Amino acid sequence: MRGVRFRLLTIVAAIGLSAGSIAQASEKDNFKTSAKDGAASLRALGEPKDRCSLGVYLGADGYVARISRSSPLALGDKLIMLNNRAVASGEDVISLLRQTPPDAEVPITVQRNGQQANLNVACENARPYNETTLAALDQAAAGKFDECVATVAKDETLGHAAAGIRLGCASLSRNAKNYDVGTLAYNFLRMTIEDAYWSPATRAQALERLRSSEGAINQSLGTAKFQELVSLTQKWPNGER
Repeated sequence: MRGVRFRLLTIVAAIGLSAGSIAQASEKDNFKTSAKDGAASLRALGEPKDRCSLGVYLGADGYVARISRSSPLALGDKLIMLNNRAVASGEDVISLLRQTPPDAEVPITVQRNGQQANLNVACENARPYNETTLAALDQAAAGKFDECVATVAKDETLGHAAAGIRLGCASLSRNAKNYDVGTLAYNFLRMTIEDAYWSPATRAQALERLRSSEGAINQSLGTAKFQELVSLTQKWPNGER
């Protein structure tokens, strides 16, 4: 799994979605505090370290929601065994991966289309991803928002958590007008909604972020782009609105 959920993302939707406005001091303080807490949480888990990454993002309930490289895993696979040990959630998986070397090949059992499938997945090293993420979080915590944007922009495969960090930093920068905050918000929301397809527990928060961004997306990109995001939520199983 490429990353962890940061408390930072709970406030991203409230920051910068009035693109072009001057950020309030309280917004900056909240974002900096959340970035500091996110970095501390990663370091408390021993990151960054040389350990296995599967190159995928898992929802809280263990479904593959996003794939960043060639992999025998597929969107919608639910991991049920890893290294011959049962796993029930994304956190179970990441806990085991922190004990697995970066050059290992791990046996994985998944539930796919109602049937079990046994796979062997080659690891990649999680260190580069976590080093980049930590650097961006440290820069955000220090109020170095332009440096934070540049750090995250170096790797377009970082996933929706990093997209949220980039959005927050761009929105809070004194040079916010130099960034296409509307497009950054659209991309972050699109990734969030796509990932929520396989992670029902995140859908309510995704909808809240979408609603809070409506005015800014409409103003900066037009109503058609906002309706694209709405249509993605209508494709979720069970038809959430």
